[in-house]
Amino acid sequence: MGRLMLKKIAHYFAKKGLEEHTNETKRKISQYQREKDQLEFRVNEKQYQLRRSLENEVEIAKKTLTTHVDAMNDVCDGANFFHESNLALYGLMMSSMDTWFETEESMILQNTAWHKKSLFGSEVKYYKECLKSFKAACESHERLEWRKKVQADTVEADKVEHPKSVSDAIGQIRMQQSLTRKQQEARIRSLINESENNEKNSKVDFYEMKGITQGKRDELKEVREAIRERYFDSLDIWKGLKIELYAEYGDIDEYKSKVKENISDINGRKEEIAKHSKLLNHFKARIKEARSSENFETFDADKTSRDKAWSELEPIFEMNKKSQKRIDKAKEKIEELKRWVDPLHSVSPAETVSAFFKKLETEFPEECNKLFYESVRVKTKTTSSSINLIQNERKNKTKRQQA
Repeated sequence: MGRLMLKKIAHYFAKKGLEEHTNETKRKISQYQREKDQLEFRVNEKQYQLRRSLENEVEIAKKTLTTHVDAMNDVCDGANFFHESNLALYGLMMSSMDTWFETEESMILQNTAWHKKSLFGSEVKYYKECLKSFKAACESHERLEWRKKVQADTVEADKVEHPKSVSDAIGQIRMQQSLTRKQQEARIRSLINESENNEKNSKVDFYEMKGITQGKRDELKEVREAIRERYFDSLDIWKGLKIELYAEYGDIDEYKSKVKENISDINGRKEEIAKHSKLLNHFKARIKEARSSENFETFDADKTSRDKAWSELEPIFEMNKKSQKRIDKAKEKIEELKRWVDPLHSVSPAETVSAFFKKLETEFPEECNKLFYESVRVKTKTTSSSINLIQNERKNKTKRQQA
């Protein structure tokens, strides 16, 4: 009765331990699967929203550029080429963004496969330890039963052979336990084989996903290089358009320089105007006083001096008038050029990249810097600080790893 109870207790705890570990393994796998599904859902949802938003930006930019191209057709035929190049830049950036999301998804699957592989490896090790412990426990239990039986049946010292009752008892114990022991060992070995197969399959999955991830990274690098080439090609075309506009209408900087130059000329004549205006007003006052007092002793001389002062002022006023006309004309040219150039500035390659970055800031405020660095990595006034931030973070990380 005692032996049966011990066997039941041992069997119960062994079974319970195995079941608990198996359930824990299944629970962890389910947890990894749920986390993977949740991450994939969030990534796909954000990707869809961002793509829709960027497609709207493309449509707006396309309409703006199309309107501007229509107005510029008489100035240069290169606007259409720039239009196509700028749209290609947009397309490459969106393609790179998609590749980055695919790379991140691949990394999630790769990490999941790694966790599964590690988990099944731990499971194999655990089951092997269980098998070893089970064997040791069985052997210990057999020895214990044998001792109890020997103590119950006293052996006389002058007998060479063990009493038949002891031999029978040992045989009975072994027969009773053999079947149960073999069944338990078979069960544990089956679990070991199953876990080893799972570990092997997870290892295959891991290396497969690792290869896919590396392929996506290589693809991402190629798209980034294509973006850089397209960006600088578009920039050259854009600069060429500006040069052609300036050749047709004049350089806006030259007109601004003319405005400053003529304003400086007007300001430079203020002292002369003040000096002659003072004399003019002086002699005007003397003439007025002479008429009031009817004392005309210096009247003619004052009139002559007044006329001379005016004759000095008149050409200065005329020069100022001409300078002001040149200022007004230059400003008109500046405004005219702005009507042509400002829309061109709004769709410049730098503005195109900056608009893409700002959209990422809105949609992915936490991952914006990393996403832009990995998918585009083109420096503009807007994006330089973001790129420098990521580069510095990675340099510091490398230093910490080497320390």
